[in-house]
Amino acid sequence: MKLANKVLARTVLMALPAFAGTASAVELYNEAGILATLKKNSVVSERDLQAIKNEFPRMEIKGGVQFQYVNAAGDAVAKKVNEFDLRRANLSLSGRISEKVSVVIEPEYGKGLPSIRDAYIAFRGPIVGAFAGNHRVPFGAEALQNDMNLRFVERSMTSQISPGRMVGVSALASLPDNKLMAQAGVWNTNINSKSEAGLINDKLSDNQIFSTLTGNGGDGIMVPAFRLGYSTVGREDFYGRSGGVEDDGFNAAVGFSYYSSSPATNNVTTVAVTALNGAKAFAGDASLKFGRFSGDVEYASRSLDWWQLNALTNTSAIVSSAQTSYAIGVSANVIEGLSLAARMESFVYDGTGKVLKGMYGQDQDKWTTLGVNYFSKESNTKVQLNYIQKQEVMSVGAAPNNNTLQVQVSSFF
Repeated sequence: MKLANKVLARTVLMALPAFAGTASAVELYNEAGILATLKKNSVVSERDLQAIKNEFPRMEIKGGVQFQYVNAAGDAVAKKVNEFDLRRANLSLSGRISEKVSVVIEPEYGKGLPSIRDAYIAFRGPIVGAFAGNHRVPFGAEALQNDMNLRFVERSMTSQISPGRMVGVSALASLPDNKLMAQAGVWNTNINSKSEAGLINDKLSDNQIFSTLTGNGGDGIMVPAFRLGYSTVGREDFYGRSGGVEDDGFNAAVGFSYYSSSPATNNVTTVAVTALNGAKAFAGDASLKFGRFSGDVEYASRSLDWWQLNALTNTSAIVSSAQTSYAIGVSANVIEGLSLAARMESFVYDGTGKVLKGMYGQDQDKWTTLGVNYFSKESNTKVQLNYIQKQEVMSVGAAPNNNTLQVQVSSFF
């Protein structure tokens, strides 16, 4: 920052406490407010803006709604889909209790039934912070992205290997510039929010519940998880909102994630495959942004151990299943606000035991998605159109005809 800009920013910083607790404070944070204007005119950077906002306690309300239209071809194997739905409607309430302690609560009202996505306390230090409550397990890259940043209507199938949100405690450590960050913690697998466990619905039920299960069927099982990530421009937080990319137009990032669960305490089975004894998974991701173009690749692998009943001997034994998934995506900004995107993805349900299948009996899903995105900064609204060409790899039976068109309108505030 230039000297004059530094003086102006510091003047604003010193004046902020005078706004605290008054109606005028709203004018500091909205899209047309004082701080937004300073950023727009390059008086302060994104990081300086965040530092200014963090100077005193406040309550912040954010949220969004998503409307979605889906049309999927059907045949004798797959049902035809032609529906309009309120996919998501959520509020995010965050408040700073003190300089280092904040609370976040995010209820979700989409898909019919209310649920809680986030409900945690955050303790923030200069290098190490901590989270306690219902929050995201740090696994994968796309699974941690904010909806506003997604280039496609749905996250890729690699994200379904992520546990999503669960109750737990974790610690987050980062270098001062936030370029290298690591998060590790322990979560309780028996508590999972509806909206994340409901990823099966987001995929039009094309991936069975087997692809979204985590942990196991025992009691009080804990899931330790870890993620290490590096980005050349740093990040505002660990949940995917990259900071500073708009300043230099270049960013390269890599990440590695891992989670596992302890063995189940019981092996009660009632059908051929029931109680999940344990799971462990890892994922690697890399992304590159250069000017108008960006690309990313992500790979995830999960091993599942099942208690399987032998009907002849009436005994149970552990059977292992291996699931793998990858996604490769590219996008290009055509003009301001308008971009084109393409993605190839694959999900193998069971590469070893051949026990797990998709809902049509498929061994593998191979999808290609073409997308158009338009984002309006003035209204904070995003319009997306996706066409998904689906290929189910079958070992027995005919593959369904279920190519899908999705149109989604999202508005954030």
